[in-house]
Amino acid sequence: MRGATRFPTRRDLLNAIGGAGLASLASPVLRAQGVRGNRALVCIYFPEGNDSNNMVVPVDGARYSAYAAARGSLALDRTSLLTASTPSGGEIGFHPSMGELRDLFAAQRVAVVANVGAPDGAPPAHLLDSNLTYLPGGIAAPQWAAAFTQSGVVSASEVAAGSLGTRSIVRLASAPAGATSSSPEWSRAFPQTRAGIQLERVAAALAQRPEGAQFFFVPTSTVAIGKSPLDRFAAAWRDLSVAMATFYSATMELGIGYDVTTYTDGPFNRAMAPTAHGGALPAWGGHQLVMGGSVLGGEIYGNFPDFTLGGPSDAGKTGIWKPGITKAEYYMALAKWAGLPDLELGRIFRSSASQPRLGFLA
Repeated sequence: MRGATRFPTRRDLLNAIGGAGLASLASPVLRAQGVRGNRALVCIYFPEGNDSNNMVVPVDGARYSAYAAARGSLALDRTSLLTASTPSGGEIGFHPSMGELRDLFAAQRVAVVANVGAPDGAPPAHLLDSNLTYLPGGIAAPQWAAAFTQSGVVSASEVAAGSLGTRSIVRLASAPAGATSSSPEWSRAFPQTRAGIQLERVAAALAQRPEGAQFFFVPTSTVAIGKSPLDRFAAAWRDLSVAMATFYSATMELGIGYDVTTYTDGPFNRAMAPTAHGGALPAWGGHQLVMGGSVLGGEIYGNFPDFTLGGPSDAGKTGIWKPGITKAEYYMALAKWAGLPDLELGRIFRSSASQPRLGFLA
């Protein structure tokens, strides 16, 4: 990694993204006509990064051995991993806390997109996400989602303070939602955790069946203060796995499961090699999950990096993976499925418009 790279403190990241309330789920933002379809994208965003090297792990003999050697004290025991096979005959292991998402992967409703990151040729000079528009108060949303929903430019006028004391959810839409004064009664109760509460609010908004395209930006966390790195990520992934599976169940219950795609994102992965204190510094390319009725799941899209520290996939010497899939390619596949026309795709994602499109959505 270049010596000039500045890793922000956790306070920097929280100040940049952490909002005090919930962006209005009931009020429409700037409207436009001509949105194709009524599809919704839900972005689960990790502001403090996500150690995806332990979220999903290849478990064949040679690659697992390389993983374990590089991860050192942060390596997960192979027997603890929740395994699933891919149609091509490969095998992947999910973190032991992620049983629900492993089951959805096996049911071909979750896909893994491997080694995704910014394409700049070197790790960014700072780790705040250049794909986001930051608004006063720390609210954030991706500019391409404003185009997909045809809701105009992301701006402070499109959000309002709410009552939920977690980070702010942003909703962009081409049409107003119905009233959200009460939440539907779900056959499967949402966990009353950070991710569970957030996704229940999104499900309640979707239950109103608004017309047009929608995008929800849902910042959550993989950090639990006062715990070891292995424990804090285990707790966060348990929260995530249960909340995402419950949300998927809710969308199917509403009859809109094939029109809602949920995906993970964040500014950085964590380095493969542990620090002297047993942690992992912010790094570069990482793995993402995509979930929904239209997901061609049970498969790994892209390739895991070569786990050799200082090897061909490493931008440094500690497992800072050079991305194999750019963020633009990842977003293009999502935006195309959501209904963004080819002309808009080419305008927004110029550098990736001519690249083969990722096929994880039907």
